[in-house]
Amino acid sequence: MLDKGANPNLTPSGKDSPLLLAIQNRLDSVLEVLLQNGADICHIGENESTSFEYCLDIGLNNYMRVLIKNGLPLNKPSSSGQYPLELLIDRCPDRSLILLMLSNGANPNIVTVGESILTATVELKLYDTCIALIDAGADINQKDKGGFTAFDVFT
Repeated sequence: MLDKGANPNLTPSGKDSPLLLAIQNRLDSVLEVLLQNGADICHIGENESTSFEYCLDIGLNNYMRVLIKNGLPLNKPSSSGQYPLELLIDRCPDRSLILLMLSNGANPNIVTVGESILTATVELKLYDTCIALIDAGADINQKDKGGFTAFDVFT
């Protein structure tokens, strides 16, 4: 149907899109075809989450990898208001996925709720991730709402 011009993005918000259904049913080949044909990665489905958030909730790292490589907007907040890199660090600190996001342009200087993502990684004792953020250009002098840098929090 896609070859004949079917639009993979006609599902209304609040309903699971073909992309979300392909992920939920682990249909790898369908996922690839949908992405090649412009399926909306940011569509919000029945559980008020995007395909990336669904993968994160279920622990589908391989699917997250596919979404990152196929245009997941890394510098736009998700439906929860957090950035994909921030969500990943909070819920699934898989270093390979974090490095993939950074190499695909994720902003290492995300600041939400007055705290930089770098400071958050120090607080979580994710030192490898902290180093990856610094290597990607994170501002080591960024202060949180209390006036502390990541180094202040570390010491």
